[in-house]
Amino acid sequence: MKRFLAFISLVIGALTFVGCESYRDTVRGLGHTFGAITTKDAYDADSYRKVLPGHLGLPPQQVRVEAGAGVTHVTILGVKSESERQRIASELSTLNAKNPKMNPLKWTFE
Repeated sequence: MKRFLAFISLVIGALTFVGCESYRDTVRGLGHTFGAITTKDAYDADSYRKVLPGHLGLPPQQVRVEAGAGVTHVTILGVKSESERQRIASELSTLNAKNPKMNPLKWTFE
């Protein structure tokens, strides 16, 4: 009987451990459905805020990064050249593909 209870305890512990990540993903997805910005969203935006200006070759005041629900919004300011806009869009698209665990980037030019 003791072995059976130990086995049941082990199975419950394993299921709890395995289920944690999927539970967090489910809760995060539900929150995003209702427009909630999670800690992960803020963390991803902060990470992009630190690296995007240098990566894009722009001064920090030209790159505005804001957390969204399941997405990171990037606004590029003051770029008038269409070829430069295309280069930046290509760089941002490449970053989306290279970082599937981070929130996708949505960008606009002003």
